[in-house]
Amino acid sequence: MSRWLKSKVEPLTKLISSTAERTRMTTFVFSEQLGVDEDKIIYNENLYEGGPRHYLNAVNELNDKDTAVMLVGHNPGITYFAEYLTHDEFGNVPTAGVVGIAFENLSWSQVSGRTGKLIFYDSPEKLMGMDLK
Repeated sequence: MSRWLKSKVEPLTKLISSTAERTRMTTFVFSEQLGVDEDKIIYNENLYEGGPRHYLNAVNELNDKDTAVMLVGHNPGITYFAEYLTHDEFGNVPTAGVVGIAFENLSWSQVSGRTGKLIFYDSPEKLMGMDLK
């Protein structure tokens, strides 16, 4: 997924991850494949078992110099957060699933419900032609 994602997004200026061990391992793989330096990674303990509000707080606190950001988190919170931002229904973003969302003419502090536009949504199953939906 990380190699596929590299062709879809501009270089990341920040990567925000839960502090859970498995999520940290996923973050490591994505950061290596996407060329994100360690100093651009933020580990946020509020994302572990946190709901959409915690994800929103992490985004709203970003510096506006950060133009491309990735969140690595947990379900159901990350799925609810993607639905909240875009008003699209994902049902369940599977493990290693990726959702790309764009925010036009907004500072990070202005990001809230229905302010994002869905750019892409993919999963390992979908890319292998085994989408179970």
